Amino acid sequence: MPEQQLLMTTVVWRLIVVLFLVYRPTSSAFSGTHDKVELTTTVLTTPATVWKRPPIAYDRDLVIELIEAADYPIEKHVLTTSDGYILKLHRIPDPVQFPSAEQPITTNNDPDELLRFTPNKTFRGTVLLVPGLFSTAADFVVTGPENGLAFVLADAGYDVWLANVRGSRFSRKNVKLSVTDSEFWDFR
Repeated sequence: MPEQQLLMTTVVWRLIVVLFLVYRPTSSAFSGTHDKVELTTTVLTTPATVWKRPPIAYDRDLVIELIEAADYPIEKHVLTTSDGYILKLHRIPDPVQFPSAEQPITTNNDPDELLRFTPNKTFRGTVLLVPGLFSTAADFVVTGPENGLAFVLADAGYDVWLANVRGSRFSRKNVKLSVTDSEFWDFR
């Protein structure tokens, strides 16, 4: 029985490789801004295409861009911990207190329509969203105002704070250490 499973696994993987070679995307199908790098090998492996990402601009704040693009109010806060880590926090303030100037409040007499920033919504409290390992606060807004957890909570009347943990893309600074120092990554 294990020999049959091994045979089936081998056959399936070879079919996947053949399908990939036949139906692989061309460079014209890719509309991104990344540089294309072709890798060739003499070993019995499939040729691979690697997309080389441009360097990340750490001063560019994706979280702010995404929240502003969705027409929500946004604040950026910088906090220094007792051990010198400089962390960025983002806040979507209570939408009842900070309504969007461009967002209409009328419902067109449709009681089922849920609108952002309407006066009838009450302040429910404050929520702190902390991303998991290898994640950033952008994870809570990247899916847009209809599905992003931060937006959904703001629409429900919460004051939403988005944290970035030390070492993440938006919190890679320390008053004494550099990211190349091993002590920087020792989060005890």
